[in-house]
Amino acid sequence: MGGASRKRPHVEIGRRPKRLRLVEYSRARSEIRNGDLLLMVPTTYVGRKIAWGTRSDYSHAAMAGYEPNGPDNPEPRLRALEMLQFRGGRHKLLSEYVRQYPKVIDVYRPVPPYDGDASVAWMLWLCGKHYGWFDFAMIVTRRGFGWVLPMPTDSPDPDLPRICSAAVAYGAHYGGGKKIHANLPDLMVFPGELATPGFSAYHLTLVPFGYKG
Repeated sequence: MGGASRKRPHVEIGRRPKRLRLVEYSRARSEIRNGDLLLMVPTTYVGRKIAWGTRSDYSHAAMAGYEPNGPDNPEPRLRALEMLQFRGGRHKLLSEYVRQYPKVIDVYRPVPPYDGDASVAWMLWLCGKHYGWFDFAMIVTRRGFGWVLPMPTDSPDPDLPRICSAAVAYGAHYGGGKKIHANLPDLMVFPGELATPGFSAYHLTLVPFGYKG
């Protein structure tokens, strides 16, 4: 799957807005759409190393996805679809994330044209798949040493190990029809690059009910 090029194309890193639009989760649900991007600022040492290594404000990325309607599910639950270290591909209730990490999750919306429903469908294929530890190691070390290996090529194969942002880029590319950079493989997309102007736009920051911080 390797390509010949060793040069990583430059992609502008999106920055967290200085003025955040804080919205309680219960109200934000009506604004969040299938396929919206969930970008998270670091809260741990490892997260701060990822942000530092990628020159970004963000260390983790996920995608918002609603469960289908059904007789036992009149109000679809909203989940964060993600690729996580030691867990692999999974989905978690977004409300739990917000309670655990207030003012950490920023919601971005890809610039049209973009098919959010199809993006979620592709992300769901990654649930239960393995995390991309090799790519994670390359990201953590690249700031000091640069990229020295041949760049990978894009592939729709859901079994390829991916890091969090690569999984989101994969769903947005093959499902949503939205690619960050023509010469940047999805496997090499960093969290902050999902906030690149022209690819997505900041919408809001999630906080739990009654948040006073």
